[in-house]
Amino acid sequence: MVSVGDTFRLAVPRSHLYIVIAGPDSRGQCALVNCSSVVAGCDESCVLGVGDHGLLTRRSFVYYHKGRMREADAIDRAISAGQAIPDTPVSSTVLRRIRDGALRSEFTDQGIQALILKERSAGSKI
Repeated sequence: MVSVGDTFRLAVPRSHLYIVIAGPDSRGQCALVNCSSVVAGCDESCVLGVGDHGLLTRRSFVYYHKGRMREADAIDRAISAGQAIPDTPVSSTVLRRIRDGALRSEFTDQGIQALILKERSAGSKI
């Protein structure tokens, strides 16, 4: 079962890095965001650098606008079927930066923000 901090990429050329940033919730839903190369005008609520994760080869921004809630079971099935390729989880420090950025960004889905806040109120230190 996927958990907060897990990462994967889709099994297609040039796939972005996807990160589970919250969940699964009581309905089995996880919040996912992906990373994309920094470009002029991008959302800089959270910028990651080379070294923040092994798949990042340049400065990248967390693309909160494309953040989505997905069923944890569906992610697990995609991994089992070879449609998604798991990678090293992000560190707790990087995860904290990503989640803080999700709360700051005007582009983050309100449901994702609510799930992060709910997890924090329940005692999550991330």
